[in-house]
Amino acid sequence: MSASPSNYQMNVHQIGLTVTWCFLLNFSVLCALLKYQKAAIIIHSVIGGIMMVMTYVFVLYLLAPFGFFVTIASSGILFYIHGIIGCALLGLVALQVTGGLLARFCQLNRLADIFKLQLIKNVHKYCGYSIGVLFKVNIIWCWDDVIWVFVFLIIWEICWICALIYFKCFYPKL
Repeated sequence: MSASPSNYQMNVHQIGLTVTWCFLLNFSVLCALLKYQKAAIIIHSVIGGIMMVMTYVFVLYLLAPFGFFVTIASSGILFYIHGIIGCALLGLVALQVTGGLLARFCQLNRLADIFKLQLIKNVHKYCGYSIGVLFKVNIIWCWDDVIWVFVFLIIWEICWICALIYFKCFYPKL
């Protein structure tokens, strides 16, 4: 077992998580906005499951063979924080997907009254937004050495935020 991963392994981890959390997440949120369309909710659920699997694959791709190899002395404070946040988010992703499945199960089987169901859905939604923002910040700051990707991702996310605000303001019952 080598002390730290190669550049190739780091790139697989970085690109895989970038695709998952900067592109797939946006499409999943767009589908969630179309909550009155049955196909959109199914797609949102499927993408959420795929995102969970991809997150575990690309994080464990480094953690399984190397362990938590990031230290302040070897990598600096930013990458140490990146590693801590990434590990914490790994657990939160599983809870997020479980919350979404629980909400859907309760809805389909009428196991919760409307207020409890709305509470579960709101927790799922707002925790999802929080996890998404943390993942995006955690991923994007690691692209600071490839400036064009860093700038592209920031512009991409700003455009998505503007689109979400537009849809929420002008089409609240979409």
